[in-house]
Amino acid sequence: MQRRPFRHLLALGFAAAFVASLVSPLSVQSATAASAAAGAQSVAAVTAPKARTAFIRALYEDFLGRQPGGAELRYWSDRLAAGAPRSEIVRGFSMSDEYRRIRIRGAYGSILGRSPEPGGREHWLNEMRAGRITTDDIERQFFASNEYAQKAGTPERCWEQDVPGIWSTGEWPNRQIHETDYFPGSFVRCLYRDLMGRDPDKNGLIVWSGHSVQYGRQSVVDALWVTPEVARSRVSDMYALYLQRSPDAKGLAAWTDFIRANGDTVTRAVLTESAEYYALASKRFPEG
Repeated sequence: MQRRPFRHLLALGFAAAFVASLVSPLSVQSATAASAAAGAQSVAAVTAPKARTAFIRALYEDFLGRQPGGAELRYWSDRLAAGAPRSEIVRGFSMSDEYRRIRIRGAYGSILGRSPEPGGREHWLNEMRAGRITTDDIERQFFASNEYAQKAGTPERCWEQDVPGIWSTGEWPNRQIHETDYFPGSFVRCLYRDLMGRDPDKNGLIVWSGHSVQYGRQSVVDALWVTPEVARSRVSDMYALYLQRSPDAKGLAAWTDFIRANGDTVTRAVLTESAEYYALASKRFPEG
């Protein structure tokens, strides 16, 4: 059975209402410049209370999937009013344990199809706190895991008779599957379906199956993760979630190069601290 592509689950349950009014297109150059000059925000941005609170409400909705309490809203708004750059505010959300737990729970559900066990949740949270992984690394780790590979090699997921596995006959074994069992073709087929929403062609299936055996599953995940096709889908999802629009062709190409070079965490930060995101927040939350 083919599941919904993972790229459509990037929001991990974060609800964001689409609006009809769109602001001017955001370019990589303007976004990067906005990030670099975040400490020198305009006087209007600093002195407009409704714009500040709308920005904070948008961050709570998009990062944490909820609206802030009164004390939370005042705290972050006061920091903006005191001159804190938007990049600093965004970092406070993206580095929070609340956001990390949301991303961990989302990765377990969308990739492994289950809820996290308490020990596993805390393990990944501690890895993030220590800086050994980012919130955006956990998906790649889970895709390369033994659990994902084992589930991929079942008839309910991605096993098919024409996929070469550890049984040379290509027949489903009449016994319980062990943790050490590995079907390279099934793993690659599942990875394509979850990342790209399609099956690999025959050559891709053979090449990446062999690559996973020789160099390990993580190398396959990392290689596919930065392909233009997969990177484009992540950029499109970020545009939909944070800017509530689709990128134009030129912008999509530029941001695809950007995310491949800088990673998801940096791309997400640049988008959410941008002038476009700030302006859109006031459209989403006109009462501030």
